[in-house]
Amino acid sequence: MYYDVVILPPPKIRERIGRAVRASSRGRRSVYLVDNRRLIPHVSIFHIRTSKIGIAKIASAIERLVRVYQPITIHSRGISARSSRGMWLKLSNTKTLERLHGEVVGKCKTFKTGAMPWPHPERKPSKMEALYCKRYGSHHVLKYFKPHFTLAKFITREDVDAAAKKLRKFQCAFIADTIALCRVDRRYQVTSILKTFRLGKKLQENN
Repeated sequence: MYYDVVILPPPKIRERIGRAVRASSRGRRSVYLVDNRRLIPHVSIFHIRTSKIGIAKIASAIERLVRVYQPITIHSRGISARSSRGMWLKLSNTKTLERLHGEVVGKCKTFKTGAMPWPHPERKPSKMEALYCKRYGSHHVLKYFKPHFTLAKFITREDVDAAAKKLRKFQCAFIADTIALCRVDRRYQVTSILKTFRLGKKLQENN
């Protein structure tokens, strides 16, 4: 099964992003929308394909890891829309966030049972991306780690350009204090939250 270790923004931020996505995509044709209804806004730290046993080991590793980190301030850096018809909200990066990402990858990579599905049907992976997929199970790591909120993917470039134009002034900032272990679909989008971890605090389970 497919999972993601993510930074989970506060509920108010998730809902604000969801409302903005729904409003900007109205009348446009989409492949998917991260609307905080079916798909949940998140900042990916490490995608991993693993088993039920593996996910329990990952939860234990993260529980120990987050105790040494304090909450991180994150703010938006503008909307990005590309020829792949995807739309993102770029986010700030910090040395602390880079270190957290690196430690999660380092401690959890051994629990992978295979590679995540390649998410870009329009192109093949580069040599480095293919190496990362083999070594870590996903190419979205290390030099390719770029914090962002995925917002949507549309049917045509016209659709994504129109939606991005409506969102060009969207901004947000939040204190990242919650890491979550989530289930994702084949497009790497969060469908459910399994466990949450507070930075500097003990494990909390979702009901």
